Amino acid sequence: LRCPAEKIRIIHNGVDAELFSVEKGQAELAEFGITADDFVVCIVAALRPEKDHATLLRSAKILLTDLPNAKILLVGDGAERANLEQLSVELGIADSVCFTGSRSDVRKILLSIDVFVVRSMRECFPLSVLDALAWARPDGCTAAGGIGEMVEHGVTGYLVPAHDSQALSDRIKAVLSDPELAYRMGQAGRRRVEDEFTLEQS
Repeated sequence: LRCPAEKIRIIHNGVDAELFSVEKGQAELAEFGITADDFVVCIVAALRPEKDHATLLRSAKILLTDLPNAKILLVGDGAERANLEQLSVELGIADSVCFTGSRSDVRKILLSIDVFVVRSMRECFPLSVLDALAWARPDGCTAAGGIGEMVEHGVTGYLVPAHDSQALSDRIKAVLSDPELAYRMGQAGRRRVEDEFTLEQS
C-alpha cells in the first residue's frame, strides 16, 4: 500500500482468557448425538467455497478408516450447505458429520471438542482460532491471513497446506491418537493466548 513502515502498527485481536476454562465438557454436544466416547473435530465458518469445508470432509473419509468414532462438526451455515451435505453422502461419511447451522453458543461448543480446524484460503485474524486456543484445543489450520501469527506449527497445533486432505487427516489423527500430545499442544495454545492475545495486550 506504499505506507511508510514507521507509520504502521499492528493491533491484534484479543480475548478475555479468564472467561475460558480448559476442562472438557461433552454435555454441550449431546444434541448432535455425540457421546463422551467420540473424538470431535470442529470447524467454525460460513459455508462458502473459500472456507474449503470440502477438504475437511475428504480428510474425514481417510480419518474414519482408523478412527471410526470420530465426529466432524460443521458450525455455521451458508450457500454451500446442500453441496457439502451431498458430498458427505457421496463420501459415505454422512453419519459421522454434523451440520449445526448458525449458533449463538459457539464458545460452549468449542469447550467440548478435541481438535479445531480452519481450512480457509483467505482469512483475516479469526477470533474463533483465539477462542479454540484459549480453550486449550489443538488446531489444524491453513496459514491464511493472520492464522500463522496465532497457531505455532508443531507447538499449539499444525499449519497444514490448503487442499491437502491426506496431510490434514494425518495431523488430526496424530493429535487424536496421542492424548499427551493433545494436552501439551492445548496447554501451549492457552499460554500463547495469555502471553500475546489478551484484551489488555491488544
